[in-house]
Amino acid sequence: MRCPDEVIVLAAIEGRLSAAERIELDVHLDTCPTCLQLLGHLAAGTLPAASAEVPSPVTTERYELGVEIGRGGMGRVYLAHDRKLGREVAIKRVADPTGPIAHRFAREIALTARLEHPAIVPIHDAGTFPDGSAYYAMRLVGGATLARLVERAADLRARLALLPHVVTIAHAVAYAHSRGVVHRDLKPHNIVVGEFGETMLLDWGLAKTTDDAPDEPVAANTTRDQRDGDTQQATTAHGQIVGTPGFMAPEQAQGRAVDLASDIYGLGATLYFVVTGQRPPRVLGDELARAEVPQDLVAIIVRAMQSTPKARYPTATALASDLSRFLTGQLVESRRYTLGERMRRWARKHRALVTVSSAALFAVAMLAVISVRRVLHERGVAETARQAAERQRDAAENMVAFLATDLLTQLDRIGRLDLFRGAGEQIEAYYSGVAATGDEPLTMRAHRAKARIMLGEAALGGGTPREAEPHLRAALHEAKQLETAGDERGAILRCEAELDLAATFNNTERADEGIAFLQACATTARAQLDAHPGDPRWLPLHGQASLQLMMLARKRGDTKEAKARAREAQEVGRALLARGTTGAAAVIAAEGSLRLAQMAITDRDWPTAVGAAQATLDDAQRAVALDPDAVDAQHAVAVAWDVVGTVRLEKKDLAGAREAYTAMRAQASQLVTREPRNVVWQRSLGLAEDRLATLAVEAGDIHTALVHYKAGRDVSAALLKVDPDSLEYLQDLSISDFTLAQLYEGLNDAKAARTAYELGVASIRAALAKTPNNLQLERALATQLSSITQFAIDEKDFEWAREAGEEGLKRARRVLSSEEAPHNRLIVGNLLYHLARLDAGAKRRARLEEAAEVVATLRPLVTDDEYIASLIHELDRTLRLTSPAR
Repeated sequence: MRCPDEVIVLAAIEGRLSAAERIELDVHLDTCPTCLQLLGHLAAGTLPAASAEVPSPVTTERYELGVEIGRGGMGRVYLAHDRKLGREVAIKRVADPTGPIAHRFAREIALTARLEHPAIVPIHDAGTFPDGSAYYAMRLVGGATLARLVERAADLRARLALLPHVVTIAHAVAYAHSRGVVHRDLKPHNIVVGEFGETMLLDWGLAKTTDDAPDEPVAANTTRDQRDGDTQQATTAHGQIVGTPGFMAPEQAQGRAVDLASDIYGLGATLYFVVTGQRPPRVLGDELARAEVPQDLVAIIVRAMQSTPKARYPTATALASDLSRFLTGQLVESRRYTLGERMRRWARKHRALVTVSSAALFAVAMLAVISVRRVLHERGVAETARQAAERQRDAAENMVAFLATDLLTQLDRIGRLDLFRGAGEQIEAYYSGVAATGDEPLTMRAHRAKARIMLGEAALGGGTPREAEPHLRAALHEAKQLETAGDERGAILRCEAELDLAATFNNTERADEGIAFLQACATTARAQLDAHPGDPRWLPLHGQASLQLMMLARKRGDTKEAKARAREAQEVGRALLARGTTGAAAVIAAEGSLRLAQMAITDRDWPTAVGAAQATLDDAQRAVALDPDAVDAQHAVAVAWDVVGTVRLEKKDLAGAREAYTAMRAQASQLVTREPRNVVWQRSLGLAEDRLATLAVEAGDIHTALVHYKAGRDVSAALLKVDPDSLEYLQDLSISDFTLAQLYEGLNDAKAARTAYELGVASIRAALAKTPNNLQLERALATQLSSITQFAIDEKDFEWAREAGEEGLKRARRVLSSEEAPHNRLIVGNLLYHLARLDAGAKRRARLEEAAEVVATLRPLVTDDEYIASLIHELDRTLRLTSPAR
């Protein structure tokens, strides 16, 4: 198409062009600087004269070809009219009807035709022109390339708004991979975003199937795509480059064979381009940090662009899922979070989304109570060790060994590790002051190693992993010395220390170091059990290692491996239970079943979920029957009832869910009565009250819900008394008051609602005073102030409403400027809408227009999110009512 005159441009501005004419003009404007200047003249009111010449169309029996709208390495794309069906289509015509290119063009047709996905352009027809050149007809896709949209984006926030398009393409690539097709040329220039939000992946000319033979030799031919200006290397001889420089995986750039992992790299490179606006470097440095890209997103990009294929995401679906988690404010699998980060992250909606889930609760329970492993030797072994120490006339060693092993084990068993606090430093000081002579009895060394392991586990159980590392490092050193001396206890103690070190580094920047420790123990335990099947000294260690390896597999997205490890742990735990062994066995068996239930729920595999949930309960109850005083087994029963209730609730069995949550509350209540200072048990009790409250709300019984939520608030208040400086407990209390305020609103008790709102805000302010730069707390406060604004407006307290709304908007904007995410946009849009209700005239209109602009990127989510749909509907309706034309 030659440059259009002002008549065509004005027709486009006034919306009088057909869809085909708009596409033709858009493509031309993307590549023609002269026409971009024309638009500048138009804006200034001075239009230079120009003539428009339309080339004579090429006609066939069915298609009338128009102008060229794109060009690639193997052919050209034309706008065309389908006479038979009376519609506009795109025709791709092979550049050279003879030779290898024609063969590859035929392969492109065959591969594209077998892919039927909403984000992959469908082929309508294929054939040959009179001159012998092959062609195929496909859907005409309007819009702009993702590369062009990135170039037009003003800043990082605008570029992050384009990420949902990458999620769509990742799912399309996952679909192609499921059909055995590798794209091999993923880049923003091959992604088109339509004017109605549709996202399409184009150009499958370099695609191949996973069972293809090496590419046929083709002369090197570097071409330039005239639509987007991107240089594409189309060389396809085996051992030569295939793809686009900058977006190719290292193995592609080196001419080596490619597979599905190469496309994962292409998706990562596309993500890099979208968030930075720059072509990816060969080796990632600190460019993403300098660009102030959110750390969660950095983790996703870095993993996708790993130089080693196996280190990347295992599937395109795993990448899409992680990116979706980022967009919805959830934890991403690729980033290692600290325990504090995990516990402090808040979701955007009210209490239900910030209540600790059963999975999180179980994880905390594992860390706080069950991570303290039992002494693997029978009590007689410890007694023999004490007698040996006495024979060495070392009463001090004997006493310290007892305190740090047997006593600590018993305190852990009954849930009273708090009684041990304060003794740890004295015991470590004792051991540090005892010089190793080299000829001391091996039993004394074993005592010292075991004591240090228990000290490390006590620190882990108390939530202070940094304090645990020195103890565990010292224990590891002692254990290796025992191994060198030929003492079989050395290998067991080393494996224990390695498992604890793995837990210490989990979700930290040193996670890889922890994985190495975990794998070392897992290898040793497996080898020992192969040599001595069923050895009760190694079964618990093998089970614990299986559980940790299961969690790693889930993070990698390897569901098959995760399920296998969970079943392995389940079998180990049951083998121990069959021997009458309790303690760690209860944890291993119950958690193995629990994880299988969770994965089945994720897969929507309800028969498996129901069976696994019941197995979790059976395993936990069996452990309690064997040892009624074992508190870890009792707590496992409470968690088991929670997962059973979750499955029943998903199956809409409200009565069954209520029975399960009631049992959960009873079990947790017994534990709290036994030891009120145990944080994990208290939070389990609070969670049970919340679950029952949710069921009451579902049934419309607000008064019963109020009783349960008040009980949950009492738990939060009690925990805060235990630790007044705890941010978690302040948040819990704030959420409780916030939820109660909403219930009081439903009961039309405005006075009680106002009091609860004020208490909730006070708790969040107290938490923010301790950590002023905490983004999650800032978001939580903005959310609560938004609800207060709406409530105050309804109560006609406009002064309070404006005060809360303006503060909330200020805080919400600060959060959005730091972290671009859908829920942050939703909070800002909601506050702008509420404040607009307090304004009039032009100011009101300006607030509404700003709100509509803020939430514009959320429109694709309206079908999945009732809250977003409601806000957008109200904004649209109010804007129509306030239109100047009215």
